[in-house]
Amino acid sequence: MRWTNVACGLTASLGFTLACGDKAPIYPPLPASATGADTSTGDTGSGGSGNTTTGGKTSSSNGGKTSTGGSSSSGGKTSHGGSAGSAPMTGDHCDLPWSGDDPPAPSVACDLENLTDGGDLTGDLMTKTLESGKVYTLKGVTRVLPGQTLTIPPCVVIKGQDRNAVLVMLSSAVGNPDTLCSFSSGKPTQAAQLVAIGEPMAPIIFTSSKPKGQRGPGDWGGVLLLGNAHNNAANHNVRQQIEGLERTECHGWYTTDYDTESSGTLAYVRIEYASRQTGIGNETNGLTFGSVGSGTTIHYVEVSNSGDDCYEWFGGSVNVDHLIALNCDDDMFDSDNGFSGHGQFLFGRQFPTTSETDSRGFEIDTTLDAPLTTGAWSNFTVCGGGPDDTNLVDTSRQGLAFRTKAAGSLINGFVTGFSGGGISLQSGATTTLQYSTVFDNAQLYGVMHSGGLDWLTKQKGNSADSPLGFCNCWANPPVAVSADKVEGTAPTGFDDESADYQGAFADSSPESNWMKGLWVDWSSE
Repeated sequence: MRWTNVACGLTASLGFTLACGDKAPIYPPLPASATGADTSTGDTGSGGSGNTTTGGKTSSSNGGKTSTGGSSSSGGKTSHGGSAGSAPMTGDHCDLPWSGDDPPAPSVACDLENLTDGGDLTGDLMTKTLESGKVYTLKGVTRVLPGQTLTIPPCVVIKGQDRNAVLVMLSSAVGNPDTLCSFSSGKPTQAAQLVAIGEPMAPIIFTSSKPKGQRGPGDWGGVLLLGNAHNNAANHNVRQQIEGLERTECHGWYTTDYDTESSGTLAYVRIEYASRQTGIGNETNGLTFGSVGSGTTIHYVEVSNSGDDCYEWFGGSVNVDHLIALNCDDDMFDSDNGFSGHGQFLFGRQFPTTSETDSRGFEIDTTLDAPLTTGAWSNFTVCGGGPDDTNLVDTSRQGLAFRTKAAGSLINGFVTGFSGGGISLQSGATTTLQYSTVFDNAQLYGVMHSGGLDWLTKQKGNSADSPLGFCNCWANPPVAVSADKVEGTAPTGFDDESADYQGAFADSSPESNWMKGLWVDWSSE
């Protein structure tokens, strides 16, 4: 979701003051040897895949949950808290980062460059299971009907034919979309489910139909999950209309009765070169969550090179973990309409070439009245355009943008490299930030309300000082870690409550890097 840039000369009469700081950028120089990879491609994101896995051994089974140090299952979750106590690499931790073993072979033979044709996906779909080792073409607005399930196994590529190609999981048969989501009676039916469980070396990839070297943001429309969880735009007579589609599609409910609904599972999935615009401020994203419930499982997902946001949440209660946001033209992580879920282990990186001047790391808003957007976020690292971003402070590219009526909380974070400031805090926002380090941005505050210049440091555990030996967000692959663990706080209520450190990664040890495998790709074309 895009919103208008607020310039540094805005007067206090509008209800907040500005602290635009020194105009000179304070980005640190890149380390001479920031990564073991070829640093000549590090500033543009033209590198290849992340070729790694999570924690300990990875089995080929789907589902399940694994404790630290044990074997992790493909599609399951892995706790990383134990690595926080392990001895980090010393001395050359930026030169030889995260060089652990490659992931084991997947459960299915998978050659992503030589898949066979699986045909087209188009129109309205009933329950359907795709075939591993196939490439499918997504044509037009493809809808999975309420109560139906689209199952995608490991090692499948889906190519959007053009900007009109979009995959929409419908939320309910209640209401008439042609009457702008109004309804007279009835209860929601079960939302459609997307069950897309890949493996680190046999991922599921949604991408452009164009050849490599010619791909770009907005080549196709993206993936939309629509559910029946709470949404503050819904009331007794109307539901919310999702953005970016010519045909009206509805989602959300006015109570929390369906907050535990499941819209399926996504694991080891990459969504790239997506997003379409049907009008100003009316776009799809790489991955859109429309009132998605907490019964949905979302982890190990990368969204890259989107024409709008990487991820956007319109209401709902879904929890997410292990997300990568790379080079999306607008925000990395955007939440609104009373979203109340949790997000843990998030990494985002922007490129200087991004054309949208108000692209942000986190954008949190409550466009309408209660319930407020109260999402909770922990263990995140977001990096702006970095040392090569020539936009400096004449843009609103903030790391954390808390709009009017934004609530919720963020803990255990790193925010760095943003040319419009680390923090934008509008009057009326009540979002809290604790045990986080906001450092080496062009300025600390882009927009600041009456909380004062000490808003950051008067909250528990925060700092504006650079972590010791922080490496390089802008290399390929990025090395977004410091020399030692930076103490945070126990993330109570999150999936991994042992991750008491700042940032998306425990330390510079190979075991802490969860951005591994063929589901990760740092390229931009």
